[in-house]
Amino acid sequence: MIVKFLLHDVLIAPLARKDDEDMEVDRTEEEAEDVWCDEDQLEPEIGGKLFVLRLLTNRCIVNSDTEGAMMVAQPVAKMLFNILENDGSFEVSPDKRQA
Repeated sequence: MIVKFLLHDVLIAPLARKDDEDMEVDRTEEEAEDVWCDEDQLEPEIGGKLFVLRLLTNRCIVNSDTEGAMMVAQPVAKMLFNILENDGSFEVSPDKRQA
């Protein structure tokens, strides 16, 4: 029940959108390097999502020696691969859908 809440209400929940003028797009590689920040500088919403990813990963590690390890790890691994494949998003971007 807690995992379900964390997944749906924290991790998969969309971020509050900022005004379009606040959002940066088309950064050069040099500018993109400046986007990285320390964890304590993250917005609370993003920090919460990062915490849930860590929690789910650690849950897999803790259960790795149990009989149900695959049942715990398989959906988490699938989710993590999807996030990586979709550039950090749960949804496929429109340009990847067309490819």
